[in-house]
Amino acid sequence: MRIALTIEHFNPGIGGAEGFAAMVVRRLAKKKHEIYVLAPNVTATDLPVKTHRATFADMPPILAEINPDVTVDWGLNIPAHLHRLGGGVHREFLRFNERSAPPLLRPFKNLLQRLSVKHKRIIQHEMNLLVQNSEHLLAVSDFVAAQVQRVVADVGNRLHVLRNGVDTTRFMPADEIERQKKREALGVPQDAFVCLFVGHNLRLKNLALLLRIFPEIYKRNPKIRLVVFGKRRPSVNAPWLIHAPASERPEDIYATADILLHPTFYDACA
Repeated sequence: MRIALTIEHFNPGIGGAEGFAAMVVRRLAKKKHEIYVLAPNVTATDLPVKTHRATFADMPPILAEINPDVTVDWGLNIPAHLHRLGGGVHREFLRFNERSAPPLLRPFKNLLQRLSVKHKRIIQHEMNLLVQNSEHLLAVSDFVAAQVQRVVADVGNRLHVLRNGVDTTRFMPADEIERQKKREALGVPQDAFVCLFVGHNLRLKNLALLLRIFPEIYKRNPKIRLVVFGKRRPSVNAPWLIHAPASERPEDIYATADILLHPTFYDACA
């Protein structure tokens, strides 16, 4: 089958959605499907697929030339046979994003979001795609599906839920020696208890909560460490804090952890 995938960033190191896209593409190619990836930003060129670097506005004529059997849009970017909704709907996201601001600033944040031409444009663009009766919508969770149903009055049988699979073999260290090597590479003491925080948007994922409580936790247990895994380095320096930059091998960072902390204001819950 000839399959075209459209996505904003085709780079496994950027985030979970992009990493999952690369995994899906790799698996489909292994099953001998002919895969084409169209994206404004392409860095994953080592995969067995044909890539096209193009803006979303320039993609329709390229797709017409490829003539795929199925077009899968990783989000709500352009018309497609199937839209995979990994991040939810923008209008609903703004509602949760408002809560990430300090309480006194939330009314102002709400006003700015409502007046923003950019947000209005995105919401209208998504609505135009969501109401297309010929296009199917694949939500990664019941939470995302509920967002779609709040935005679109009658989505009918076009809405489906398919939760992301988790490769437990990939995310399970081979043995304790291998795990200790990964901890050593990250600068984690061998006897430390490691709490892992994962996210690029530190405010939305609520790192501030952990930064408030960890000084007290560290006083009670000097062996505890907080590993912040993502492209943005926290603004504080502390003996209990370790920053792990974004990587195309998240399993190496997950292997170092004893527990995952996820105090987020918003997540698609994939």
